[in-house]
Amino acid sequence: MNSFRGKDDPLGVGGGHRRLTWALESVYNCICCPAPLSSFVHYVPVMVHSSSDLEAMDPAVLEAPYRKSSLLHRRPVHHRVMGTVSIAAVTYFFGCGGPLGSEPIISSTGPAIGLPAMVLYPLLVTGPYAYIVVELCCAFPEDGGFAIWVLNAFGPFWGFQVGYWSWMAGIFNTALLPGFLLQIFNDYYDVSIDSGVTSFCVKVVFALAFTLPSILGAKVTSRSCVVLLVCVLVPVVIFTAWAYSRARDYEDLIEIRHEGIEEYNGDNLQVGETAIDWALLLNTLFWKYDGINIASVFGGEVANPAGVYSRAVALTVVLTVLTYLVPMPAAIIVDDPNWTFFTRDSYPAIAESIGGPVLKALFVFSSCCSVVGLFISGIFCEAFQLAALFTIALLEVDFDDLLPMTNVFASAVQLLIMLAAISLRKQLPYIPRPTKVPGGKSTIAAFALLPTVMLCYIVVDAFSSITSALIILGFLVPGLAYGLDIDSVDTAVLDGDVPYRKSDGLPVHHRIMGITCVVAVTYFFGCGGPLGSEPIISSAGPAIGLPAILLYPLVVLGPYAFIVAELCCAFPEDGGFTVWVLNAFGPFWAFQVGYWSWVAGVFETALLPGFLLEILREYYGVSISSGIVSYGAKVAMALLFTIPCIVGTRVVSRMCVGLLVLVLLPVLVFTVWAYLHARDFGDLFELRHEFNVIDEDLGDDEQTGPLAIDWALLFNTLFWAFDGINMASVFGGEVSNPARVYPRAIAFTLLLTILTYLIPMPAAILVDDPNWTYFTRDSYPALADAIGGSVLKGFIVFSSCCSITGLFVSAIFCKSFQLSGMGDAQLLPSCFAWRNRRFDSPHVSIGTTALFTIALLGADFDVLLPMTNAFAGAVQLLIILAAIKLRKLLPYIPRPVRVPGGERTLVALAVLPTLVLCYIVFDTFRSLTSTLIVLVFLLPGVVYAIYNGHRNPALHN
Repeated sequence: MNSFRGKDDPLGVGGGHRRLTWALESVYNCICCPAPLSSFVHYVPVMVHSSSDLEAMDPAVLEAPYRKSSLLHRRPVHHRVMGTVSIAAVTYFFGCGGPLGSEPIISSTGPAIGLPAMVLYPLLVTGPYAYIVVELCCAFPEDGGFAIWVLNAFGPFWGFQVGYWSWMAGIFNTALLPGFLLQIFNDYYDVSIDSGVTSFCVKVVFALAFTLPSILGAKVTSRSCVVLLVCVLVPVVIFTAWAYSRARDYEDLIEIRHEGIEEYNGDNLQVGETAIDWALLLNTLFWKYDGINIASVFGGEVANPAGVYSRAVALTVVLTVLTYLVPMPAAIIVDDPNWTFFTRDSYPAIAESIGGPVLKALFVFSSCCSVVGLFISGIFCEAFQLAALFTIALLEVDFDDLLPMTNVFASAVQLLIMLAAISLRKQLPYIPRPTKVPGGKSTIAAFALLPTVMLCYIVVDAFSSITSALIILGFLVPGLAYGLDIDSVDTAVLDGDVPYRKSDGLPVHHRIMGITCVVAVTYFFGCGGPLGSEPIISSAGPAIGLPAILLYPLVVLGPYAFIVAELCCAFPEDGGFTVWVLNAFGPFWAFQVGYWSWVAGVFETALLPGFLLEILREYYGVSISSGIVSYGAKVAMALLFTIPCIVGTRVVSRMCVGLLVLVLLPVLVFTVWAYLHARDFGDLFELRHEFNVIDEDLGDDEQTGPLAIDWALLFNTLFWAFDGINMASVFGGEVSNPARVYPRAIAFTLLLTILTYLIPMPAAILVDDPNWTYFTRDSYPALADAIGGSVLKGFIVFSSCCSITGLFVSAIFCKSFQLSGMGDAQLLPSCFAWRNRRFDSPHVSIGTTALFTIALLGADFDVLLPMTNAFAGAVQLLIILAAIKLRKLLPYIPRPVRVPGGERTLVALAVLPTLVLCYIVFDTFRSLTSTLIVLVFLLPGVVYAIYNGHRNPALHN
């Protein structure tokens, strides 16, 4: 194909031979297969990727038989302000936000499993998914992102569903963030709030304050995320270096979690049978790596999507991996606390043990910045997809309750994105795909195989709880109902003068998000740092967890990222994967996947202020005894972190880039410091048993009893930690030169996510203080404290704060653009696509996302994780299906990035990811509480999809 590229076709996506093929096929269809105009209509939106590309591309290519997004309520593309760094920062905060919260990746399985899992998950799961996201982000650079993809792939029903799911997941996540921030104040700043009403009010204040950036516009939001990214990563780097200088026991890196732990000669020994918590590991991994697809929801804000998205998504993945992987090994080998005691907020304690109050203060500051970034990103992204009011209503939901449900919605979004990528390859083969997964539909399916398996596991695990299953179904039903209602829309009515629905028609030179921006935003959405990945290790042991960190992204996430990259380049529009599903399966499923994704994003974002508050409480002595004050603080944080999203894409992306640096630098410092204090390299080869006994003679932990690997925790944590690569598509309209940006950005984001988990985790295990069996989702601060005292602990806490801030900002940003893109595609009322005149931000979507996030600020992490994974897994499944179907329905649309092979290759690639996603969803429905919550959030999406289908019969072909 390169041989046909000339000076008049710089992208190589509209060569003469391709235009001739398309023209001949069009003539053949008209002569031999006459049909009404509407029968040829598809829903795919495609944006020209730069002003030069616009001049060079042939009209036959531009006027292709696919459906573009709405012309209404949009601005010229030269107003696109998000570049690579901005997108990376926003996406990073939406999905990652920093290392805080990744500790359970280690404590759930042990360093021997958790650290490899940090590498393998983004390599096998997030990577392929990110590739798919990049392709679709470049192809549909519109607000709404993946909802637009699903809309084009599967029609308005599934377009709405995926947007609804994603929005709900985002609301769940965002609602937790003010609570996290208030908890940080309470733990580390002695801000004690006894009154529940006062705590809620404080959370509301936080939420409102963090929503302001989103109101001010994409530029302010992206810049805020960039700044927060720096604030998150710098303490992490310092923490890592300090931790390695205090390394005690490198053998902890090869330990596996056992049933018991015994102290021996001042060290923790694993005793008993292996006791790997696979559910915690996988949910944590999915949670920490989720959100890469959120980069698509603000696609209308991205400058030059073809060039920006690939770099931004890749950078986000890389930053996410590094955020988890760099500081975690250092935290483990510091062994104070031992990795077995890691929780979701252990990094500040580790930083204190390493560097005393100084390092602890830095890490707590990083955690605060992380929570702020997470909220801002969550409101911004969900607002571009829909989001805000639900957040306030969910402010008091518990994190542990929301996380499974959030994962369910998020995984559902990823599934639909992968399906949409496959479907769009078939339906729209000739649309420009500046970044394209090599091969045909079969290659995309093969890429999507392992991510699909992982996502299925996340959903299955969430449904293992009857409560979670019922709640998830409760939220699913409304989306399904609404999706059915809008499933009968006729595109010919919408586009009277052309046989496809046009995109916003914005001049591409207004796209502002480059590779770094896309990477930062996507990184924060899906990863945000190593914190929270610890259960990957503690659930199974280092022998399983560490390889899982590497194998999961390689086998599951990699193929999915490849599919995502292809569809991002083919559909570089806001709304991202909802557009893919819309074209593949129609409006019903497009709405469902968007709804699921939004729900998962809201679930996850709602947790972040709570994380930040917890960091402030634990490491800065901020004690708030009043529940009202605590909630008010969370609300204030949520509002504050939302401001960058309001100010604009450029601010959000730049803020995410800055926060990314602040998150990763302390992680690097922690890792180096932890390796210097490595104690027991044998810990890296341990498996989790039922008992962990401390051998008094050896002074080490010994695993005894039968193996006790918590597979559900492992897979849920992996899925959670590596989820979100498809979110790079939702702000496709904001990405400059999607063909160039998306593949690089998704690759960088995936790599960065892997490194974030994989680099620090072995060091944290080797430090053995605490032992990996004690790892929780916040064990890194404790590890940093053990390695470098209060100084390193302060760095890690600071990095965690920056991570949470980036996660929040990225989540709001991505979900807001997702809703905005869905509004453009008429999956939602057009008001969601309205833009602020001054900042050009989707203020209605931002406000909606922020409001719902604030409503969930009191949610518990462990409750939300399975539900979040369930929704996210369902989204990924639909994305995979959409990718396969689009290969058949739209085989000739340009795909600058293309999964090699045909439909069969795509199907083969999708098998393993599909199985994982099915397990994730099934696991959620094993809990009655999770089931109820999921059902509660599903119902509105179904109802609205049905209603909208009847209200807008023109939307359905």
